[in-house]
Amino acid sequence: IKEDKAKNFGKSRFKRLHVGVVNISKAMPEIRVFDLEDSPEIELAELIFMSLCHPGLWGSHEWDSQFWTDGGVKSVLLSDVFDKRQFL
Repeated sequence: IKEDKAKNFGKSRFKRLHVGVVNISKAMPEIRVFDLEDSPEIELAELIFMSLCHPGLWGSHEWDSQFWTDGGVKSVLLSDVFDKRQFL
């Protein structure tokens, strides 16, 4: 039992959290999906704040010299993004 715990230390039984946000600084806004393992340059609180932003209600959030908002602004359910195999 101790070996199993040591082997799985730091691993979660839960799937990774992916947050879809839109970069509205570009001429053609683009969706970017962040997660904490592949995007260590950003903190979870900042991702959540980006996802809560909505133009007309709370504005946008500036990060990395660009403005970001909730992913639903470009795609209501983000199904075209999250239907990709890497997210299933």
